[in-house]
Amino acid sequence: MAFDKFDEIDLDEIDEELTRAFAGISAPPRLASSVMNQVRTPPPTRLPEVLDGIAWMGILSLAACVAFFVILK
Repeated sequence: MAFDKFDEIDLDEIDEELTRAFAGISAPPRLASSVMNQVRTPPPTRLPEVLDGIAWMGILSLAACVAFFVILK
């Protein structure tokens, strides 16, 4: 199996080692608000729904036209 080598890794040991390595490091207090300001997205708009509706109306109209001409022949 491809993941056999990962069976040997003790994740608790890795967690302890990383905790010791980064114990004295802390992020600046304003980092969280700065990150949130950069990743905050605008509220969703109704435009995709309107465009989907227009596309479905076009598809249904095309299907109706094809059906109409097939029935007339």
